[in-house]
Amino acid sequence: MDDQIYPGGFLALLKRFDARRAPFTNWQDVLPAADADLTPLFDKVVSERTPSPAGKTRDLLEKRNDFSAQLAGQNEALLLNALLIAILRRDAPPDRAVTLFFRLWSEHGHRLVKDMPVRWMVSSATTFADHGQTGDQRACGMGLSGLFDTIKLYESERCYSGISGRKLFKLQRGEKRHSMPFGVARYSFKGGDLDQNMLARLWLLSEADPVIAPLAQAMLRMVMTETRTVFSRVQRMKDARAERRAQDKT
Repeated sequence: MDDQIYPGGFLALLKRFDARRAPFTNWQDVLPAADADLTPLFDKVVSERTPSPAGKTRDLLEKRNDFSAQLAGQNEALLLNALLIAILRRDAPPDRAVTLFFRLWSEHGHRLVKDMPVRWMVSSATTFADHGQTGDQRACGMGLSGLFDTIKLYESERCYSGISGRKLFKLQRGEKRHSMPFGVARYSFKGGDLDQNMLARLWLLSEADPVIAPLAQAMLRMVMTETRTVFSRVQRMKDARAERRAQDKT
């Protein structure tokens, strides 16, 4: 099809996706034993290392250097989580990596998420989506991953407007309204609840599984309190609309 947004369509997207899934080498020299005590990792600090000059690498020893440079000063549990995510994103991940990932989150989820950078929260959610041991883990992980990836995408585009994420677009009267993609109806700033229902469904999924709950609820609380996303702006636009209507009646 000549009108596709991405040249080559989904076949090209899948080829690009699969090209990055070759398994890591030397993982046996990096990962602890499947039954290792993981608690001491929280008391060990990641030492800064020199990133691999190769950039993209299939050697987990080099990948550990890359992640150590990013997570220097943090605890080693975060480094292990990052390495496990990297392995689990590739084809045919070893059973040891799967076991360690779910042990880390089931035994230490609340402690693990406490100091975790948002980037690794999103990556952890994606890993739950791909490898979750329950339907609730996979559904919640996919929902969280899609939510935060979409926020990143549209807020990055918004940056080009030069308008702060905290600032509302002006509510124009009588201005031409452009059509919506796919013919969907516009969100109602009078009584729409699409945004609230999205978050409520994800929260219910988080409550259904204790393993993903610490991660999911930490991420959802960030959405609930961050004032630079569309969720915050929509509520303030609804408030502004209601206030304007009230003024019109007086």
